[in-house]
Amino acid sequence: MRHDLEAAIRSLRKSPAFTIVALVVLALGIGAATAIFSTVDAVVLRGLPFDEHEKLVAVLERNTHAAELFSGSTTSQTYLDWRARQQAFEGLAAVSGTTFGLRNAEGHPQTVRATSVTSEFFSVVRVAPMLGRAFTAAEETFGRHRVAVLSHAYWQRQFGGSRDVVGKTVVLDDEAWDVVGVMPRGFTYPVATAQPPDLYVPVAFRDEDLVRADSHNYNYSVIGRLKPGVSVAQASSQMDLVAEALDAQYPEWAPGLRIRIVTLHEHLVGRVRSWMVMLLGAVVFVLLIACANVANLMLARATVRGTDVAIRAAQGASRAAIVRGLLTEAVVLSLGGAALGALLAWAAVHAVLPWLPAGLPRVASIGINLRVLAAAVVALVLRRAGLLMALGLAIGTGVSWYVSAAVERFLFQVEPTDPRVFAGAVLVLALAGLAASAVPARRAAAVDPIVALRRK
Repeated sequence: MRHDLEAAIRSLRKSPAFTIVALVVLALGIGAATAIFSTVDAVVLRGLPFDEHEKLVAVLERNTHAAELFSGSTTSQTYLDWRARQQAFEGLAAVSGTTFGLRNAEGHPQTVRATSVTSEFFSVVRVAPMLGRAFTAAEETFGRHRVAVLSHAYWQRQFGGSRDVVGKTVVLDDEAWDVVGVMPRGFTYPVATAQPPDLYVPVAFRDEDLVRADSHNYNYSVIGRLKPGVSVAQASSQMDLVAEALDAQYPEWAPGLRIRIVTLHEHLVGRVRSWMVMLLGAVVFVLLIACANVANLMLARATVRGTDVAIRAAQGASRAAIVRGLLTEAVVLSLGGAALGALLAWAAVHAVLPWLPAGLPRVASIGINLRVLAAAVVALVLRRAGLLMALGLAIGTGVSWYVSAAVERFLFQVEPTDPRVFAGAVLVLALAGLAASAVPARRAAAVDPIVALRRK
């Protein structure tokens, strides 16, 4: 094996122009494709990081007399009536963003980001604090609401990961708040936002928030978890009946109010899906161009390899040895292009993040991962032509997706730049390159040395 590796490196060094051009083309193709796939995968394709996330929905409303679009926000009065009358959900939670001011140890003012949630929130998303407890219904009342659950990052940053933090106080807006819990590592809501909250606090309903008078503050987004056996369409129908009943009871409040239920994933990414699909189309063309260029290079090189193979065969090399040498050369070239492409993709993803549109959902989760690198394997496999390409595609893609899924499950919640992720990707790429190169190498080894040398 060592001899084959050294021979492959010598062969590629003897053709520096071919090697450099092939590596550059592969790196550009894989790097660009992986960077684009990374963005699309993180924003659109990836599921939400919650248990049975497909049952999480957003409850939207619109006034049929005033607007055509469904709004993602509602009032406290409407939410409370929904919560009291609904029958389709295991729970409905209201969520709102807020900020607090505090002073650090040096006395300098700081701003703390927080997410205000009702007591049902943690059961709806099915994520409990790793330390302490969640909020109670009584803590939704203004005056009893000064409790907080810390995010894992804020807990590490401000309290050094001390496990006796529960029961301590933090001073927010010059008021003392009791720490009652700490969330697990990686949990954020809104999901993968560019500015994750530092802590979670209860929604504090005032007396005027409980009655339908002159207060129309659309401050809350509402999410829910469907009951078992209840579909999105059924929930929409049931909530429309609730809206009609409220419309009849409070005709002057918001006449014509109707409700639409969509999955939370659709609510987050629906508005960007179309142009993200265009990015996917663009990446297909990038891959095709890279594959066509490398295929042409391989064909040109193949025209001068027949004599080399014939000489080795005439010197007594077995067909198995020739196939092994050609496979080794192909794998070295593939891994070189894959490694350069992975580095280029990593740099491209980090460079493009600041230029992404404001408000793009789940932007914090954009990063290189195994599923995306497995998709880039197609660029390596497509270097072969005709039936050989189809065989390599079937074997290489199947193996790489299986391995990437298994490793990704093992490395759940690792950082995108974790060395283990790249090590797994290298293994995937090696297997795909080996599968895609097996048949071409066998064909090249089948050269008749007498015929080839006679042509020479």
